[in-house]
Amino acid sequence: MDFGLTGEQEMVVDTVRDFVERELYPHEEEVERTGRVPPELGEAIKRKVIELGFYAPNLPVEVGGGGLDHLTFTLLERELGRQLADGPPLVFAAIKEVVREAETMRAQEALRRVGKREFPTVDRLYDSEDQLEGARAFAEKRKPKWKGR
Repeated sequence: MDFGLTGEQEMVVDTVRDFVERELYPHEEEVERTGRVPPELGEAIKRKVIELGFYAPNLPVEVGGGGLDHLTFTLLERELGRQLADGPPLVFAAIKEVVREAETMRAQEALRRVGKREFPTVDRLYDSEDQLEGARAFAEKRKPKWKGR
């Protein structure tokens, strides 16, 4: 019994990886800086996703989807998630805690508590190797190497 990926599945994974690196990463800095995706960029990306057959990839082709089977769709999502998972895990944990706790408080109070390091995950983040690595990588204009500590 062969549990390896089919040629089509390998092609999907490679295509998604290439698409993210070629079409999304180049715009990452601008989107992070401005906090928005310019409408014309969003439309251009959508067109390319449709051309690749990855628009609504889990829906049947007859209704305009990509027609991927469950496993291939899962591989596509895993590859997209891998790109996000390469991010700073301590930052993700801190954001989740602040969002969860801040639901019942005013924005100024939440920001004050972040600044005073009153959230345990924020406090751990401020003293972490990852915090220093993020600053170094930014200064050196390179991708950071997150350790989760």
